[in-house]
Amino acid sequence: MKTLKTLIVATLVIVAGFSANAQLTGTQIIEKAYTRATGDDQTSMLTMTLTNKQGKQRIRKIKQFTKDLGDIEKSIMFFQSPADVKNTSFMNWSYDSDKSDDQWIYLPAIKKTKRISSDSKSDYFMGSDFTYDDLGDRKLEDDIHKLLREETIDNKACYVVESVSKDEDYMYSKTITWIIKDSFIGYQKEFYDEDEDLLKILSIKKYEDISGESKYFLLGGRGLSSQIIHDEVPPLCDPLGEENKLILATGLLTGSPFPCSARTSVGGKSPLTNGIKEANVGGRPSIMLASYGIRALVLEGKSAELKFIIIDKDGIKFDSAKNYEGIGNYKLHDDLNRKFGKKIGIYSIGPAGEHLMKAASVAANDLEGYPSRHAARGGLGAVMGSKRIKAIIISPSKSSEVQIFDIKKFREVSKPFAKELAESKKNFSIYGTSNMVRGMSAYGGLPTKNFRMGSYDKAIDISGERLHELVTARNGRKRVPCSPTCVIKCSNIFVDENGNHVTSSLEYETIFANGSNLLINNLDDIARIDHLCDDVGIDTIEFGVTLGVAMDAGKVQWGDAQKVFEILEEIKIGSK
Repeated sequence: MKTLKTLIVATLVIVAGFSANAQLTGTQIIEKAYTRATGDDQTSMLTMTLTNKQGKQRIRKIKQFTKDLGDIEKSIMFFQSPADVKNTSFMNWSYDSDKSDDQWIYLPAIKKTKRISSDSKSDYFMGSDFTYDDLGDRKLEDDIHKLLREETIDNKACYVVESVSKDEDYMYSKTITWIIKDSFIGYQKEFYDEDEDLLKILSIKKYEDISGESKYFLLGGRGLSSQIIHDEVPPLCDPLGEENKLILATGLLTGSPFPCSARTSVGGKSPLTNGIKEANVGGRPSIMLASYGIRALVLEGKSAELKFIIIDKDGIKFDSAKNYEGIGNYKLHDDLNRKFGKKIGIYSIGPAGEHLMKAASVAANDLEGYPSRHAARGGLGAVMGSKRIKAIIISPSKSSEVQIFDIKKFREVSKPFAKELAESKKNFSIYGTSNMVRGMSAYGGLPTKNFRMGSYDKAIDISGERLHELVTARNGRKRVPCSPTCVIKCSNIFVDENGNHVTSSLEYETIFANGSNLLINNLDDIARIDHLCDDVGIDTIEFGVTLGVAMDAGKVQWGDAQKVFEILEEIKIGSK
């Protein structure tokens, strides 16, 4: 089910073109336009320019989302500017049957939703020249269609089709539509009043085919997120303002059995560097996004209150997260697991993200369900916090939208590569990235005492070998994958003396930043710092080097782990 209105306003579409045919009738052309393949969903950026008789213009910016569910097509428009109409929204449900469209409008000034009755559909929409009926859908059989001519407009070869309503009481005597010949996209539409005088014009200014030739077609992960930021985020915008965007992008091979492919690239303009930033994270959610056919989630604008985004078989929806303000990632994930089930995927922020701290991270739950995986660099958790999104919850899909053309040939490539990767990284599987501690110290490259030195005389106490001994003796776990397709398995699950989970995983960067850099030589203390950083939602590297500066300035004593714990608790409650 496709409608002419959607064709005219769409700015991002997936095109399956038809070859031009000069013998097509007006009805056949309109039918092809209505049924043109555009995918299951569309996103459109709209500009409504209202021009009065004196030539004075008012411009309104609108974002539209459309979802085709087969026998029903749902679309919703959000007004983004100017301020007097901002956050007003209009929703339209169009049916394949003879049932009339259902329409609603939300008015933020009075916080009310109004249903548009059939008697009101000739009323003008938001002070414009377009009616509510214009924003709905017409069916092929509602009009008599006649091919007038073929002509070129804006260097696009078009069919020009006249449509006259079968209903004598219809508000327009006729409409004339220019439809691009090679794609059957409605490019321009003229509306005529009862005297057949031109009343108004609706036109499309830009559209983009997401096809094999599109620049987005073979982009995933940081390539996709960085391209979107480059194209759509103003370079001088406030990183924590409405114009910035947060992109959570899966990789091109996410959802396939290719090794180490199930990771997420989180991107946006960094509040820490003011540049394009990407932070990479493992965990469950990426492969779950891919199973729904989602290459990327793009968060833009700002919510008025703290929200959850929920993705399940019924689509994507928002829910209030107001009761979770200030809650750490560990309690948040426990509560969400109880509410939605233990197999969900989660991206979330802790209090640091809500406080818009420039070192805030985006957490992802690991394969055991802990919020231990973090897209930590660049303060992108603060960007998510600025959008007022506490968490994105993904329910498991019963089947995957990822399609592999020839799985046998795919495995002929992926299996040997996976085997070679696992074999060549065996040492990492045993000791993890913490195996670098002693070697870096020996070569003078281990950050020590706020980077004043490159070697630490107690490096053995925080080394990969010592970590291996502790994890093994306490019945923790080694050889833990960071994501579903990881074959290197360099992570670990660190437990305390009583066997209680502390963190997973303790990595080299966390150990140097919060160990040798602060002259803390106890792995239990470093693991506790890691746990608290994960709970608060803050980058362990940024936090550790900041504390190194504080210790160097005499604000905190060198090696005082207890004080470090206290500072993290202060960050959690937002004290200044």
